[in-house]
Amino acid sequence: MVLVTIPSTLSKRQGYGGYPDGDGGDYGFWYSDAGYAARYGITAGIIVLIFLYFVGGYLHAKARIRKGLQPLAYHRVSVLQH
Repeated sequence: MVLVTIPSTLSKRQGYGGYPDGDGGDYGFWYSDAGYAARYGITAGIIVLIFLYFVGGYLHAKARIRKGLQPLAYHRVSVLQH
């Protein structure tokens, strides 16, 4: 049986987080201050887009009713029927 050893130049890269001692503490971008800001910004943006989608649908349904048109089937969720 042949025992294969890793050269010291390669074993330095095998540590945790890119540090040879394995205790570097590098957790990546998403756990940095900028990463937290980006994550919360993306989450807030998605929530705002969903909110605007529903508000836009409500205003669209109200505009149809003002024109004298009957609300479409998917509008019945957002406007009250009289």
